[in-house]
Amino acid sequence: MNADAPASRRTGDVTHSRADNARLRSLFPEVEPTPLREGLEQTVQWFRTSGQWSTSGTASGRPGG
Repeated sequence: MNADAPASRRTGDVTHSRADNARLRSLFPEVEPTPLREGLEQTVQWFRTSGQWSTSGTASGRPGG
């Protein structure tokens, strides 16, 4: 199945998308990109050590946040 075929498109579908981070790079030139896996590991570690996470599935431990 061809994803670009007109029959597979719906009204409002975005057929092509590519983010341009030039503005972010100009605002924060000292920030180096972090590989996805490394960033996810750092994020999980932060949540585990920060006390900002609960096993109940919400950050506050209460339903709804």
